[in-house]
This record gives sequence, C-alpha cells and structure tokens, in this order.
Amino acid sequence: MDERDVIKSAIYHINEAKKGIENTFGNVSSPDSQAELERAYQTLEDSLRHCRGVFGTSSSRQMQ
Repeated sequence: MDERDVIKSAIYHINEAKKGIENTFGNVSSPDSQAELERAYQTLEDSLRHCRGVFGTSSSRQMQ
C-alpha cells in the first residue's frame, strides 16, 4: 500500500468517525458529553486538514 492509499484510507475512516459523532450529538443531553464530542469532532477536522496538507485539497477530495 503506497502513501496515497494510506491517506485515502485514513480520510475515509476519519469521515466515518465524524458521521458517527454527528449522528450521536443530538441524542446526548449532558453538556459535558456534548463538549467532549465537539472536541473529538474538531480533532478529526484537524486530522483531515493535515491529510489535505500532505496531498493538497483537490487530491483529498478525490480520495473521499
């Protein structure tokens, strides 16, 4: 597996994790839990930005 495939796989899994957080967020009533989910979501966003920085924005869009 070359680096591009590794990044493509990482982007896919990060996006799936983000979807899981988005689907869960509305069902969580605790403000502390919502804050933790928001922090986790932002960490995933940071990871996506890093992946895009490695291969460029247009490349990562094709990989999603």
